[in-house]
Amino acid sequence: MTPAFALLLLIPQDTAPRLNMRFEVLWRVREFERNWMKECAPSGRVAALQALENDSANCIASDSGQCAQRIDIAQEALTAGRFRSLHPNLGLAVSQRLCDRSKPTTYLHAPRVYNVEPLDWILKEMCLSVSGRSCGELSVDDEAVASSELVRPVRLGLERTTEGDLSFDASLWPGDWPIHLTTLQLSIVERRDERLAALSKAITAAAEKGPRLELATARMQLALLESLAQGSTEVHEYPGARLLAETEAVVAAAAKGQRWYGPEHAGEYWLALPCGATQVRTRVLVPEGLTKEAPAPLVLALHGAVFDEDTWFDGYGGGQSAELARQRGWLFAAPHCEGTEDATWLAALVQALNDVYPLDASRVALIGHDRGGVVALKALAHTPAPWRAVATLGAWVDPSSAQQLAARPLFLGVGENDSLRAAIESLHTSLEAAGAKEATLRSYAHTDRWLCPVDALPDVFAWLEVRLK
Repeated sequence: MTPAFALLLLIPQDTAPRLNMRFEVLWRVREFERNWMKECAPSGRVAALQALENDSANCIASDSGQCAQRIDIAQEALTAGRFRSLHPNLGLAVSQRLCDRSKPTTYLHAPRVYNVEPLDWILKEMCLSVSGRSCGELSVDDEAVASSELVRPVRLGLERTTEGDLSFDASLWPGDWPIHLTTLQLSIVERRDERLAALSKAITAAAEKGPRLELATARMQLALLESLAQGSTEVHEYPGARLLAETEAVVAAAAKGQRWYGPEHAGEYWLALPCGATQVRTRVLVPEGLTKEAPAPLVLALHGAVFDEDTWFDGYGGGQSAELARQRGWLFAAPHCEGTEDATWLAALVQALNDVYPLDASRVALIGHDRGGVVALKALAHTPAPWRAVATLGAWVDPSSAQQLAARPLFLGVGENDSLRAAIESLHTSLEAAGAKEATLRSYAHTDRWLCPVDALPDVFAWLEVRLK
């Protein structure tokens, strides 16, 4: 059988793509969360938290090889050793994620993420596999091993692939059994450079007629596509082929002075939402059947420190928030946050979404994790009127705000091992003393601030469902 990618040749070490350490850390975070959802045994969870020194948030913030190593050790503890038997301390570097099918110049490399021998043995012969099929045998000499390069970079041919966003399992074969590295997504298009250049010119030409949202989003998408094509440093996977075709359609509509984004296009989108004089990068889930006659509730989600807006769709338990919103037919939006946003900014963002999508202004909810939860609590205390309900995870503000916070239904979720647990419990006590009729406190055993959303989000959405009727 013909492999999905054909190995063409070994390439010199100095042309090898470099690892993006933040990608490696966040990939491990997402993989750990998926395993966390599967492993409900308290012993495994306790052992994993101990491996993270009960301080996973600071571990992620360090964004280094040491952080990746700590997460790998925690993975091994969580899965009772199964993770170590399947995954060495290797990463996968790709020279470009948006590829031109006619130019087979995509380089793959599997260097070490941190300086520890993988699986306690040296690999002399290695085989790289994509989609589970052998792509060629790679000899590794002693010099390569000594320089911590177990697998030489390889160039892959793309001529036999089809256009689109394709996912492949990338594995190493030291013998009869594979070691899974990661799931690799590559976007393959025709005439990539020609289309990107034409898109840039079309955006400039549409500047006079084009609606602000469409033009700002097209510029943002073009920058992302160029990054994917030129040695991407992005920390998430993006459907580059789909985004290129979509952006071309957006710009074609903008050139005629027409809107493209709106309720008729259901699905997930990355928008540059106009918010005052600036634009806010916002990932949006648009439900099916959204019309002016049938507006949807809106859930606005604010991410925690070291994370980003894509985490609500790709992380926090495999993007379960977006799926829970989709099941309920809700509009779900996650803006990029710096932690300094206020009530006025959030109100402007809701209005910007309402300008594009028909939403029910009487059924708008706010979710916040960690730093995003603090923003949500401060916004609720300042202006409670816009929010039907607010849910926060691992977030706390001074109990002196309890009187203002008591005006709306409030869900406070906290991990048992969160250093803020006592403070959050104290805030809940103050809310009850202030006469709050709906102040819900949920504590999650054997978890902490980072992992609390993985366990809590099904409860949060069930709680919101009652209040958004």
